[in-house]
Amino acid sequence: MVRLHLRWTSPIFALLCSACVLAPDELKDERDRLDRAGTRYAVDLGERTLPVLPEAPSYDDWLRRAFQVSGDLETAWQEWRAALAEVSAASAWPNTNVELDFEHVFSGESGSAWDRTSVGLGFDSAEMLELPKKTRLRGRVAFEEARMARERFRKTKFALERRFTEIFVEWVSAREELAAAELALELLRTSSASLQRAAAASRTHWGSCVHASKSPRPRMRSNASAPQSRAALHS
Repeated sequence: MVRLHLRWTSPIFALLCSACVLAPDELKDERDRLDRAGTRYAVDLGERTLPVLPEAPSYDDWLRRAFQVSGDLETAWQEWRAALAEVSAASAWPNTNVELDFEHVFSGESGSAWDRTSVGLGFDSAEMLELPKKTRLRGRVAFEEARMARERFRKTKFALERRFTEIFVEWVSAREELAAAELALELLRTSSASLQRAAAASRTHWGSCVHASKSPRPRMRSNASAPQSRAALHS
């Protein structure tokens, strides 16, 4: 009598035979948050394009650009996504592979081949099958870790926004100071031109006065000749 015993272990078959994923009820909402926060990151890096800035970009326009090109922010989002994917893996039940046993006895005894064949279906004995309650608990722990990853993403985004705001304020202040300096320089140039014109007019005026003071004056008649002149008039 010859006995043939085959054992087939398949994780894929175990996945197909899984009753459910014992993940927390909030998992769907968390996935929606992830998708909304990472719409840009879902596109391949080579296919991404930056939005065109308007002719006079505002603070919000520059901030959106900063979010889109930040490598630290994308890294935090990818970590959040990986942590969220781990929730489904940790919540899958059964937690072990399905094992299929096939045994057939070759003998000269009477009986059909089916009577000498036995088929068994069970779980992989190398890993203990855990209770659904424990699987649900592992899923909850993984979900809390995903929430922590989301919080790290939020903090990274906030830190980036705060740093960008500081740089933007410094840039606006420097631009205003430059505009004020240019205005002051223009006023200085205007005042200098006015002073030059006033100085030229003053030089012209004083030159005329000096020229007039140097020209000969008409002589006045002597007072002694005045009586003789009056006597001549009466004679």
